[in-house]
Amino acid sequence: MSARSIIWLQWNHNGSQTRKSAKTLNWEIAEQRARHKEQGFVDEDLGKPPAPGAAKRVDHAIAQFMDSKRGGLGGQYALQAHAHPHPAAIVL
Repeated sequence: MSARSIIWLQWNHNGSQTRKSAKTLNWEIAEQRARHKEQGFVDEDLGKPPAPGAAKRVDHAIAQFMDSKRGGLGGQYALQAHAHPHPAAIVL
């Protein structure tokens, strides 16, 4: 495998096949994410509820959301769509 290869995670669960990017080029990190996903399925089968995520401050959540809109295929258009809502949507 080349050092710059995209790593994919692929699994079958409840009769559904899924393939998603590991969002890393590092094989060790991809394996950790695969084990985490696998543990989630084991916990689900045992009836354990998913672990709650860490609480986020609103300003951190907004910053993370805005950063996610700057990348990807949507780029600046997606950021503008969220940064400038239609005036009719504003309730005073």
